[in-house]
Amino acid sequence: MTRSSAHCAAGFMFVLLLTFSVVVATASVAALSKVTAIAFRETRDEIQTAILTTGFVRYQLRNVRPNWVVVDIFSAELGSNPLPVPGARELVQRIRVAQHDPEVVRVVIELTQPANFHLTTSLDPPAEGLSIGPVRLGMTVEDVVKVLGPSTTTERLPNGDTDYRWSKSAGSAGFGIRATSTGIVNRIWILNDERYVLGPRLRVGRTEADARAILGHPSWVVTIDSQTKMKTLMYESRGVWVNIQLDPQAPFYNRIFEIDIMHPK
Repeated sequence: MTRSSAHCAAGFMFVLLLTFSVVVATASVAALSKVTAIAFRETRDEIQTAILTTGFVRYQLRNVRPNWVVVDIFSAELGSNPLPVPGARELVQRIRVAQHDPEVVRVVIELTQPANFHLTTSLDPPAEGLSIGPVRLGMTVEDVVKVLGPSTTTERLPNGDTDYRWSKSAGSAGFGIRATSTGIVNRIWILNDERYVLGPRLRVGRTEADARAILGHPSWVVTIDSQTKMKTLMYESRGVWVNIQLDPQAPFYNRIFEIDIMHPK
Protein backbone atom coordinates (compact mmCIF):
# COMPACT_ATOMS: atom_id res chain seq x y z
CA MET A 1 0.00 0.00 0.00
CA THR A 2 1.48 3.37 -0.96
CA ARG A 3 0.23 6.79 -0.03
CA SER A 4 1.46 10.09 -1.44
CA SER A 5 1.37 13.34 0.50
CA ALA A 6 2.83 16.83 0.06
CA HIS A 7 6.28 16.95 -1.55
CA CYS A 8 9.29 17.34 0.73
CA ALA A 9 12.98 18.10 0.19
CA ALA A 10 14.09 14.55 1.01
CA GLY A 11 11.50 11.83 0.76
CA PHE A 12 12.01 8.52 2.55
CA MET A 13 10.56 5.05 2.74
CA PHE A 14 8.61 4.16 5.88
CA VAL A 15 8.46 0.41 6.58
CA LEU A 16 6.20 -0.90 9.30
CA LEU A 17 6.79 -4.42 10.58
CA LEU A 18 3.90 -5.92 12.52
CA THR A 19 5.13 -8.84 14.61
CA PHE A 20 2.63 -11.54 15.49
CA SER A 21 2.26 -15.24 16.02
CA VAL A 22 0.50 -17.16 13.25
CA VAL A 23 -2.77 -18.76 14.31
CA VAL A 24 -4.49 -21.75 12.75
CA ALA A 25 -7.52 -20.49 10.86
CA THR A 26 -9.88 -22.90 12.57
CA ALA A 27 -8.88 -21.91 16.10
CA SER A 28 -11.19 -19.62 18.03
CA VAL A 29 -9.84 -16.45 19.62
CA ALA A 30 -9.27 -17.02 23.34
CA ALA A 31 -8.14 -13.54 24.35
CA LEU A 32 -6.96 -10.22 23.01
CA SER A 33 -3.38 -10.09 21.77
CA LYS A 34 -1.14 -7.74 23.72
CA VAL A 35 0.93 -4.98 22.16
CA THR A 36 4.18 -5.41 24.06
CA ALA A 37 6.72 -3.08 22.47
CA ILE A 38 7.40 -0.50 19.78
CA ALA A 39 10.81 0.07 18.25
CA PHE A 40 12.19 1.79 15.18
CA ARG A 41 15.47 2.35 13.36
CA GLU A 42 16.36 5.27 11.09
CA THR A 43 18.67 5.17 8.11
CA ARG A 44 19.47 8.00 5.72
CA ASP A 45 16.25 7.58 3.72
CA GLU A 46 14.21 4.99 5.60
CA ILE A 47 12.53 4.32 8.93
CA GLN A 48 11.78 0.76 10.01
CA THR A 49 9.25 0.43 12.80
CA ALA A 50 8.28 -2.78 14.61
CA ILE A 51 5.08 -3.19 16.61
CA LEU A 52 5.38 -6.40 18.61
CA THR A 53 2.30 -8.35 19.69
CA THR A 54 1.74 -11.68 21.44
CA GLY A 55 -0.74 -13.10 18.95
CA PHE A 56 -2.46 -12.73 15.59
CA VAL A 57 -3.61 -9.19 14.79
CA ARG A 58 -5.33 -7.29 11.98
CA TYR A 59 -4.44 -3.66 11.36
CA GLN A 60 -5.65 -0.68 9.32
CA LEU A 61 -4.02 2.60 8.31
CA ARG A 62 -5.98 5.76 9.09
CA ASN A 63 -5.67 8.94 7.01
CA VAL A 64 -5.57 11.59 9.73
CA ARG A 65 -2.85 14.12 8.82
CA PRO A 66 -0.32 14.26 5.95
CA ASN A 67 2.67 13.88 8.28
CA TRP A 68 1.15 11.31 10.63
CA VAL A 69 1.21 7.54 10.29
CA VAL A 70 -1.79 6.19 12.22
CA VAL A 71 -2.25 2.45 12.65
CA ASP A 72 -5.21 0.78 14.38
CA ILE A 73 -4.45 -2.74 15.67
CA PHE A 74 -7.60 -4.80 16.17
CA SER A 75 -8.31 -7.54 18.74
CA ALA A 76 -5.49 -6.10 20.81
CA GLU A 77 -4.76 -4.46 24.14
CA LEU A 78 -1.76 -2.73 25.65
CA GLY A 79 0.72 -5.03 27.33
CA SER A 80 1.40 -2.25 29.83
CA ASN A 81 -0.11 1.17 30.35
CA PRO A 82 1.63 3.40 29.57
CA LEU A 83 3.61 1.41 27.02
CA PRO A 84 7.24 2.61 26.73
CA VAL A 85 7.93 4.17 23.32
CA PRO A 86 11.12 5.37 21.59
CA GLY A 87 12.02 9.05 21.77
CA ALA A 88 12.22 11.61 18.98
CA ARG A 89 14.70 11.24 16.12
CA GLU A 90 15.53 13.24 13.02
CA LEU A 91 12.50 12.10 10.99
CA VAL A 92 10.19 11.08 13.82
CA GLN A 93 8.92 13.83 16.07
CA ARG A 94 6.88 11.71 18.46
CA ILE A 95 5.29 8.26 18.85
CA ARG A 96 2.06 7.85 20.78
CA VAL A 97 0.21 4.63 21.62
CA ALA A 98 -3.10 4.21 23.45
CA GLN A 99 -6.05 1.90 23.94
CA HIS A 100 -8.34 3.55 21.40
CA ASP A 101 -11.29 1.37 22.43
CA PRO A 102 -11.53 -1.89 24.44
CA GLU A 103 -10.31 -4.02 21.50
CA VAL A 104 -8.26 -1.56 19.42
CA VAL A 105 -4.78 -0.20 20.09
CA ARG A 106 -3.89 2.94 18.11
CA VAL A 107 -0.32 3.86 17.27
CA VAL A 108 0.39 7.39 16.00
CA ILE A 109 3.81 8.20 14.53
CA GLU A 110 4.24 11.93 14.02
CA LEU A 111 6.79 12.72 11.31
CA THR A 112 8.75 15.94 11.08
CA GLN A 113 7.54 16.48 7.50
CA PRO A 114 5.06 14.96 5.02
CA ALA A 115 6.57 12.06 3.10
CA ASN A 116 5.87 9.00 1.00
CA PHE A 117 5.81 5.70 2.83
CA HIS A 118 5.42 2.01 2.09
CA LEU A 119 3.67 -0.43 4.42
CA THR A 120 4.62 -4.09 4.75
CA THR A 121 3.99 -6.80 7.34
CA SER A 122 6.48 -9.31 8.63
CA LEU A 123 7.31 -11.53 11.57
CA ASP A 124 10.10 -10.57 13.91
CA PRO A 125 12.53 -13.52 14.22
CA PRO A 126 12.64 -13.40 18.06
CA ALA A 127 8.98 -14.37 18.08
CA GLU A 128 9.73 -17.68 16.42
CA GLY A 129 10.51 -19.38 19.71
CA LEU A 130 7.47 -18.07 21.58
CA SER A 131 4.58 -19.94 20.04
CA ILE A 132 3.41 -22.71 17.77
CA GLY A 133 0.09 -21.91 16.15
CA PRO A 134 -2.29 -20.40 18.70
CA VAL A 135 -0.38 -21.61 21.78
CA ARG A 136 2.53 -19.70 23.31
CA LEU A 137 4.91 -20.33 26.17
CA GLY A 138 3.65 -18.81 29.40
CA MET A 139 -0.05 -19.36 28.66
CA THR A 140 -2.18 -21.16 31.22
CA VAL A 141 -3.52 -24.62 30.52
CA GLU A 142 -7.00 -23.17 30.94
CA ASP A 143 -6.41 -20.72 28.08
CA VAL A 144 -4.96 -23.45 25.86
CA VAL A 145 -8.08 -25.57 26.41
CA LYS A 146 -10.22 -22.60 25.38
CA VAL A 147 -8.40 -22.58 22.04
CA LEU A 148 -7.84 -26.29 21.34
CA GLY A 149 -10.59 -27.88 23.41
CA PRO A 150 -10.05 -30.57 26.08
CA SER A 151 -6.88 -32.61 25.69
CA THR A 152 -7.13 -36.21 24.55
CA THR A 153 -4.63 -37.55 27.10
CA THR A 154 -2.70 -36.27 30.12
CA GLU A 155 0.41 -37.64 31.82
CA ARG A 156 1.73 -36.53 35.20
CA LEU A 157 5.54 -36.47 35.33
CA PRO A 158 7.73 -37.21 38.39
CA ASN A 159 8.86 -33.57 38.69
CA GLY A 160 5.26 -32.35 39.02
CA ASP A 161 4.86 -31.17 35.41
CA THR A 162 2.02 -32.52 33.28
CA ASP A 163 1.97 -33.38 29.57
CA TYR A 164 -1.27 -32.64 27.69
CA ARG A 165 -1.77 -34.15 24.24
CA TRP A 166 -4.31 -33.49 21.53
CA SER A 167 -3.61 -36.83 19.84
CA LYS A 168 -4.60 -40.46 20.23
CA SER A 169 -1.31 -41.55 21.81
CA ALA A 170 2.19 -40.31 22.64
CA GLY A 171 3.57 -41.24 19.21
CA SER A 172 0.67 -40.25 16.96
CA ALA A 173 0.08 -37.04 15.05
CA GLY A 174 -1.09 -34.04 17.00
CA PHE A 175 -0.35 -31.17 19.35
CA GLY A 176 1.21 -31.31 22.81
CA ILE A 177 2.17 -29.07 25.73
CA ARG A 178 3.97 -29.48 29.03
CA ALA A 179 2.85 -27.37 31.97
CA THR A 180 4.21 -26.70 35.45
CA SER A 181 2.41 -27.74 38.62
CA THR A 182 0.85 -24.25 38.65
CA GLY A 183 -0.59 -24.74 35.14
CA ILE A 184 1.83 -22.58 33.11
CA VAL A 185 2.94 -23.84 29.68
CA ASN A 186 6.72 -24.32 29.53
CA ARG A 187 7.02 -26.56 26.46
CA ILE A 188 5.07 -26.94 23.19
CA TRP A 189 5.47 -29.50 20.41
CA ILE A 190 3.81 -30.55 17.20
CA LEU A 191 4.20 -34.05 15.73
CA ASN A 192 3.31 -35.21 12.20
CA ASP A 193 0.76 -32.39 11.84
CA GLU A 194 1.08 -29.75 9.11
CA ARG A 195 -1.64 -27.41 10.40
CA TYR A 196 0.43 -25.38 12.87
CA VAL A 197 3.19 -22.88 12.11
CA LEU A 198 6.28 -21.77 14.02
CA GLY A 199 7.25 -18.19 13.25
CA PRO A 200 6.65 -16.96 9.72
CA ARG A 201 6.52 -20.23 7.77
CA LEU A 202 8.20 -23.22 9.46
CA ARG A 203 5.91 -26.21 9.81
CA VAL A 204 5.90 -30.01 9.69
CA GLY A 205 6.57 -31.15 6.13
CA ARG A 206 9.26 -28.57 5.35
CA THR A 207 12.88 -29.60 4.71
CA GLU A 208 16.13 -29.26 6.66
CA ALA A 209 17.17 -26.57 4.18
CA ASP A 210 13.98 -24.66 4.99
CA ALA A 211 14.72 -24.85 8.73
CA ARG A 212 18.25 -23.54 8.23
CA ALA A 213 17.04 -20.75 5.94
CA ILE A 214 14.43 -19.62 8.48
CA LEU A 215 16.22 -20.25 11.80
CA GLY A 216 19.86 -19.99 10.75
CA HIS A 217 22.76 -22.25 11.65
CA PRO A 218 21.83 -24.61 14.53
CA SER A 219 23.74 -24.69 17.83
CA TRP A 220 24.37 -28.38 17.28
CA VAL A 221 23.11 -31.31 15.22
CA VAL A 222 22.42 -34.86 16.39
CA THR A 223 23.42 -37.13 13.53
CA ILE A 224 21.56 -40.18 12.32
CA ASP A 225 20.34 -42.45 15.10
CA SER A 226 20.04 -46.08 14.00
CA GLN A 227 17.13 -46.70 16.37
CA THR A 228 15.04 -43.54 16.12
CA LYS A 229 16.10 -42.83 12.52
CA MET A 230 15.98 -39.06 12.80
CA LYS A 231 18.20 -36.00 12.77
CA THR A 232 17.77 -33.17 15.30
CA LEU A 233 18.67 -29.52 14.74
CA MET A 234 18.97 -27.66 18.05
CA TYR A 235 18.71 -23.85 18.35
CA GLU A 236 19.54 -23.19 22.00
CA SER A 237 19.33 -19.39 21.85
CA ARG A 238 15.79 -19.68 20.46
CA GLY A 239 14.67 -22.64 22.56
CA VAL A 240 13.73 -24.51 19.37
CA TRP A 241 14.59 -27.95 18.12
CA VAL A 242 13.52 -29.57 14.86
CA ASN A 243 13.40 -33.30 14.12
CA ILE A 244 13.81 -34.62 10.58
CA GLN A 245 12.42 -38.04 9.67
CA LEU A 246 14.98 -40.50 8.26
CA ASP A 247 12.78 -43.60 8.19
CA PRO A 248 11.65 -44.24 4.58
CA GLN A 249 8.57 -46.06 5.88
CA ALA A 250 7.37 -43.19 8.07
CA PRO A 251 5.31 -40.12 7.17
CA PHE A 252 7.30 -37.03 6.13
CA TYR A 253 10.38 -39.01 5.12
CA ASN A 254 13.43 -36.74 4.80
CA ARG A 255 11.34 -33.80 6.01
CA ILE A 256 10.51 -32.16 9.34
CA PHE A 257 8.07 -34.27 11.34
CA GLU A 258 8.36 -32.68 14.79
CA ILE A 259 8.95 -29.15 16.11
CA ASP A 260 9.50 -28.50 19.81
CA ILE A 261 9.97 -25.23 21.74
CA MET A 262 10.92 -24.29 25.31
CA HIS A 263 12.16 -21.07 26.90
CA PRO A 264 15.59 -20.22 25.43
CA LYS A 265 18.65 -20.88 27.56
